[in-house]
Amino acid sequence: MKRHLTSIFRLNRSGMGRIFGDLEKALMEILWEHTEGITGREIFAIMKSKKDVAFTTVLTVLERLNKKGLIKRMKKDKLFIYKPAILKEEFIKRISEDVMQGLMDISATHAASSFLDVLERTSPEEIERLASLIEERKKKLSR
Repeated sequence: MKRHLTSIFRLNRSGMGRIFGDLEKALMEILWEHTEGITGREIFAIMKSKKDVAFTTVLTVLERLNKKGLIKRMKKDKLFIYKPAILKEEFIKRISEDVMQGLMDISATHAASSFLDVLERTSPEEIERLASLIEERKKKLSR
C-alpha cells in the first residue's frame, strides 16, 4: 500500500466502507475471491450482475486501486489481469494496526481502555482471549 488508507478513515460508515468507497469495496471483494487473477471484462461481468455500472467506471476504479498499491495489473497476451496486491486478512491486519497506532499516539491509556469497553460490549469471550495473548507477549518479552 503506497499510503496509509486510514488517512481517509470514515467514522460514519461501517466495516470496509470506512476505508473504501462502495465500488472500491465491491471490486476488492471480487479480487480477493479471485487471487489467481481476473480480467477487467470478467470483473465487469461480476459487477454488472450485482449493480448497474459502466465498464469504463470499473476500469477507472481498478486504475485508482492500482495507484494506491492495493492491486496489481499485469499484461498477459493482449489482456490485463488484475490481482490483489495484498490478501484480505493481511489488509485487515495492517489497517487494524494503523488505526490502533493512531489511537495510541493520542493516548495509549484511553485507547486501551476504550478498546476493552468496546470489546466487552461486542464479545466478552474475546477479553479472555486477549488476556491470554497479553500473557503470551509478556512471557516472550521477559525472555
